[in-house]
Amino acid sequence: MSWITGNTPGGGATAPGPQSARKRAGVIALALCALVSAGIGTRLAFQPTVARGGCDANGSGYGYGPRGTGYGYGYGPGDDGCDPDGTFIPVTPTRLLDGRLTTPPIRLGPLGTTDVQVTGVAGVPATGVTAVVVNLTVDAPTAPSYFQLYPTGGNTFTSNLNFEANQTRAADSTVKVGTNGRITIRNETGQASPILDIQGYYAAVVSPTTGSSYVPLASPVRGLDTRTQPVGPPVGRFNANETRAFTPAVPAGATAVVATFTSVNPTERGFLTAYPDGTPRPTVSNLNWERGRTIPNLATVPLGTGGRVALFTNQPTDLLIDITGYYVSRTSAEIGDRFTAVDPARLGDSRATSGNIGGLTRFTTMNQTQQLRVTGVGGVPATGVSAVVITITGAGVASNPDTFFTAFPAGSTLPVVSNLNPIRGENAANLAIVRVGTGGNISLLNFNPSAEMVIDVYGYFRGV
Repeated sequence: MSWITGNTPGGGATAPGPQSARKRAGVIALALCALVSAGIGTRLAFQPTVARGGCDANGSGYGYGPRGTGYGYGYGPGDDGCDPDGTFIPVTPTRLLDGRLTTPPIRLGPLGTTDVQVTGVAGVPATGVTAVVVNLTVDAPTAPSYFQLYPTGGNTFTSNLNFEANQTRAADSTVKVGTNGRITIRNETGQASPILDIQGYYAAVVSPTTGSSYVPLASPVRGLDTRTQPVGPPVGRFNANETRAFTPAVPAGATAVVATFTSVNPTERGFLTAYPDGTPRPTVSNLNWERGRTIPNLATVPLGTGGRVALFTNQPTDLLIDITGYYVSRTSAEIGDRFTAVDPARLGDSRATSGNIGGLTRFTTMNQTQQLRVTGVGGVPATGVSAVVITITGAGVASNPDTFFTAFPAGSTLPVVSNLNPIRGENAANLAIVRVGTGGNISLLNFNPSAEMVIDVYGYFRGV
């Protein structure tokens, strides 16, 4: 298990960005030891063995020293780890829109849009919400096209979900909330039915101890591979209408896991639902696949009984799970990072016809890696950023073999994971949360020089 620098209880090394109240308070508590021993201050009823810290019910940071010492308050809410801005709160996955079932049905035509209410519904508050985490699915498209998601009242030149005619595809998205608590779905061409499921939201103002913050792994890791060389339980190919429990390798205090779920060699069109183990299976899907296709989708899944995730597949498939990070409660000893949504922006584009945005150029050799700057651009600050939320799009080249993309922190070793699996002649997209590496960059691998790569940003996590 990899732990983010500076997130040790009591405040060890300082993480990027402003030092959190918990860390400052932990240090202050040590300084108070002498005062306590002199009879000044309040003595603890319990006897901790190490310096610790946290957020109290008033949003103030606190800390206490080792066994036999005292207790002291640090700084209150503000630009620190006790500020609730940007904390994640999951909801029971709920379908907000199914264009197939509305009256009349919603079929988005060329440049067609529809607005979806995402606040004040499905457990999401009416106010104080900065962004929502949703899963967008397309059904029965008549032509190759793409969906865009953006704050209602705004606009975008990015894409969230790319698809071919007659495909059912899904993509997770994190979207800034727009006018009147709505987000907009836009279709580029042809006719297509949109489906939108909500998974959670980021809060601007909540109780100081409510919500979770994000801890990115030092580098993504493969937690499950059901093929001939399985990594971790369960093992073996999933059957039709089968449910299994999966235990991700995250700390015991984690509240949710963030992972890319990839279907490999499915025999029929189908779907996966991932949900907290020990709870009823929701009537939504996290991943949709076509027969014989390798299809990924990122998902944030709350942990259930024993820290497990339940996995349901309605058709046989092999499954890969690549873990990117996890969320921890704001009352946890481990301090996570808070999220800030930005208006969608294009950071990189390897196509010469688009001007090689971000310095990306066409990939020309096998296993080629390029670096892309993701801080100080597109509304992302130049410093204090731990991870970025991006969509990776592959524009397939018909004459070349299939490929896969991997995004990982610049300066780190290439992990054995994948984020997107484009095939020849088709466009595909997937969300990714990528830890920022050396020089504010991320590294991008293209296994085969068979697809151009496009990178769009939707927000960032800031270290505390």
